[in-house]
Amino acid sequence: MDMNIWECVRCGKCCMENWDFIFASVEDLERWKREGRKDLLAMTRPIYKGEEGKPRTAGFRKQPQGRLVAADIWFNPETGRKYRQCPFFESKGKKAGCRIHKTKPRVCRDYICREHLKAVR
Repeated sequence: MDMNIWECVRCGKCCMENWDFIFASVEDLERWKREGRKDLLAMTRPIYKGEEGKPRTAGFRKQPQGRLVAADIWFNPETGRKYRQCPFFESKGKKAGCRIHKTKPRVCRDYICREHLKAVR
C-alpha cells in the first residue's frame, strides 16, 4: 500500500464508520495470544469455516466447529453484546486516537479514509 496517497488527520471516522465490517484476522488473533492479550481475545467471536463451506460465528460461549478463518470483534465479555463503536477509540479535543494502536487489528491498520486521500504526484 502506498502510504503517500493519504494522510491521517486523526478524525476518528475509521473507528466509527463501517462498524459491522470490522474483523480480526487469524494473524491478529495469534499475535494477541503471543502478546498475552486475553482482554482483546475475550472481546472476539471466532468465525469458523465448517465442513459445508459456510463461515459461521461460534457465538457467545459456544464450542468451535471447523477451521478458524477470522473473528468478529468487539463484544462486551460479560454480556456478549457487540459494542456500538470501537471500545478503544478515544477523542481528545479535535484529535482521535486508538488506545491499542500498537496491536490493533490489521483491518484497522490498512483502513484508508477516502475523505483524506491526496492527489498522487
